[in-house]
Amino acid sequence: MTDLPEPGSTGSSPAEPSQPVTGQDRPQPAAGAGTAIVRYTVWRIVILVVAWLLLYLLTPLRGVLALAIALVASGVISYFVLDRQREAMGATVGGFFGRLNRRIEEGKRTEDDD
Repeated sequence: MTDLPEPGSTGSSPAEPSQPVTGQDRPQPAAGAGTAIVRYTVWRIVILVVAWLLLYLLTPLRGVLALAIALVASGVISYFVLDRQREAMGATVGGFFGRLNRRIEEGKRTEDDD
């Protein structure tokens, strides 16, 4: 048990040293969370490479111009084709930062109570 001041007391006891953060205290991603992010990223890269290869093989475009057009085309294609993967990745990232924000708020409340 720790010696915490009673509610309403002045808290004249010396402050305890801060506890180190352990791996259990850190916000953890949901199971399979990294999978959604990796899957979305890999599919974006695949669509970019396919778009660039099609431009390279079917048009006289080369170099930076071909890459720029492939980037734009793959972005448009990804917007429609990868909608489910983007939603899953967004939920994963949002959940992680939501847990992180809750942990920060809990820390603030703990500090305010001290």
